[in-house]
Amino acid sequence: MKKSVLALVVLGATAGAAQAASSVTMYGRADVAYSKTTGSSLMQSGGGETRLGIKGQEDLGNGLAATFQLEGRFDLDTGAKTANRSFFDRESTVGLKGSFGHVRLGRSISMMDRGIAFVNVGRRATDLQAYASATRHSNGLFYTYANGPYEFGADVTTKGSYNEGQSGSTDDGVIGQKPAFGAYGKYSANGLTVGLAYQADGKKAAKTIAKEFGAALSYKINPVTLGVSYAQGNDNVVGSKAKSRIWEASASIAATADDTINLIYRNDRRKNTVGAVTAAYKRQTAYGLGYIHTLSKRTSIYADVARTKDTVANTKATTWDLALRHNF
Repeated sequence: MKKSVLALVVLGATAGAAQAASSVTMYGRADVAYSKTTGSSLMQSGGGETRLGIKGQEDLGNGLAATFQLEGRFDLDTGAKTANRSFFDRESTVGLKGSFGHVRLGRSISMMDRGIAFVNVGRRATDLQAYASATRHSNGLFYTYANGPYEFGADVTTKGSYNEGQSGSTDDGVIGQKPAFGAYGKYSANGLTVGLAYQADGKKAAKTIAKEFGAALSYKINPVTLGVSYAQGNDNVVGSKAKSRIWEASASIAATADDTINLIYRNDRRKNTVGAVTAAYKRQTAYGLGYIHTLSKRTSIYADVARTKDTVANTKATTWDLALRHNF
């Protein structure tokens, strides 16, 4: 009897160690909003993007671990895969992690996003982005390293892999295409976060941003977090030139333990040149106001309203939405 009990104890301890050595987690976000823009209204997936992911890590010993992550988006209002997106378009990587950092292969977030997107505050109505280049790179090698308040990383792809995961892309590996690459650095301590990033998407198509530099800064003075970013992009493809200058400023105010108010301003100036024809700068300004109320650790409701103005087309639009979000 004693031997049987001892065997069960040993077996239980062994099973626990095996479980601790390898882990798999499923996670995601369900986000749906009622949105209205000047002249139209609809139910749609919210600004946080409904997503489903699975990630895991296996302990290989000596401080080394194998990792993987698969994450895709879909439209909660219909249940369908988001149009023109591959199934795991947000993340599809496998890698190794250790004291040297984290090396991954596949498709992941690009360096401009890792370097300066931290200033973005939650909102749906404005649909703003702090930079003009691709948010993700495919068929790439990604490296990140963090030590205390310092973080940096870099990536490089095969030729023609700048694409955002849109269906029908046939540029990957094609002779004459260029590889995409980028790097970023970030410092965060005592409420201050500073980030720098550079990215080249390798695009050959006209009127695109192929190379972009960005800088961002945020500072938290309870209950307010202030942020500002600047991104400057250029495309010097023969016969076509494009320029982009984007300023963004934001404030996030923790009004109570459960209520947050977000303010954002954005100024986007872009100019395209095709052949001998040079277009005027497209100047777009946007103002956004958002409110988030947390119902629990995982569930919240939020609302946004935004006003955009295009000085070239002389158009104005107002957008607002009311949404429900659940993280799991």
